[in-house]
Amino acid sequence: MKTTPMGQYWKENKHRSKVRYNAYRERVIKRGMTFEQAITSPKERFNNTSDDYKKWSEIAVENGINKNVFWHRHFTFKWSLEKAATTPIRKKKVVDNGRQTVKRMIEAGAPIPKKYIKRYPELFNTRAGA
Repeated sequence: MKTTPMGQYWKENKHRSKVRYNAYRERVIKRGMTFEQAITSPKERFNNTSDDYKKWSEIAVENGINKNVFWHRHFTFKWSLEKAATTPIRKKKVVDNGRQTVKRMIEAGAPIPKKYIKRYPELFNTRAGA
């Protein structure tokens, strides 16, 4: 199979390469780099994050808002950067366990099922002594 000069240069020098073959090829063909430049230039990193976004994400962290939550609010919910960074996170609802339910039933004077009397006897011992 016939090899182009670009491909031949790659075969001889790929051990020195900072990029994969496709990136090397694109650099030579589309960007007009020399073979040596294309093979030895480090990978480019694309960071399109605006300074405004960075500023507000730092404010969000200061306000106790995780960066992922901030990102989600801004890009998914289409909130403004300011709103996403400054609106507090809602507190999770306290899970109502059976003990709290039984206490409310006692306070309301409602009949208590036997299973709760067996499960939480301490709530009824203090009631009986009063």
